[in-house]
Amino acid sequence: PIIHVDSKAANQALMHREPKDNIHLITSIRGDLQTLMAQGRRATINWIPSHVGIPGNDAPDEAARTATLEAQPRAAISISLSQIALWAAGAARRPFPDPGDSRSLC
Repeated sequence: PIIHVDSKAANQALMHREPKDNIHLITSIRGDLQTLMAQGRRATINWIPSHVGIPGNDAPDEAARTATLEAQPRAAISISLSQIALWAAGAARRPFPDPGDSRSLC
């Protein structure tokens, strides 16, 4: 199979011997690739540019966009400390509600 990836960071992480981030996810993907190889199948990982209207890439982009709008992040994989730090930094930059504004209490 040919696997198209629109994340250069993900592509590079798969190539490094010891990933520093998303270790669980990278290890899982590598395991899947090893399974394919053990079956005598070959997988090619191909980088494609994101957000340029490539057919088939719109659904993952929309899912990612929707996920960023959720109040509480959901993850089926372990979240790395650097991802938690990025999420916390983003939350810290959002303004606090005005305590005098009754609408902010709802």
